[in-house]
Amino acid sequence: MDFLGDFASLSVEPGDFVYADPPYDVEFTQYSAEGFGWDDQVRLAHWLAALDVPVVASNQATDRILALYSDLGFKVETIQAPRRISCNGDRTPAREMVAYKV
Repeated sequence: MDFLGDFASLSVEPGDFVYADPPYDVEFTQYSAEGFGWDDQVRLAHWLAALDVPVVASNQATDRILALYSDLGFKVETIQAPRRISCNGDRTPAREMVAYKV
């Protein structure tokens, strides 16, 4: 299924599985004309938490992202993710989070 629009307008049906991979919680947020800032991160996390289907979300493991998903009842794990491409040559693994609810 192709979809272009706001995540909140998606139709999620019983039996669906939702994986969300929003833009990282970093200064650069201009992934689209409207951007994707902190308010969007919070709105997405609350929308995901309200779904009655299994959900997995990933993001950069910033303190506020970890707290946001933990406070909404997600189980949260952190991992060291390898970097194969970097705009500045730094390929140090980055700390990422995977949040899930079933």
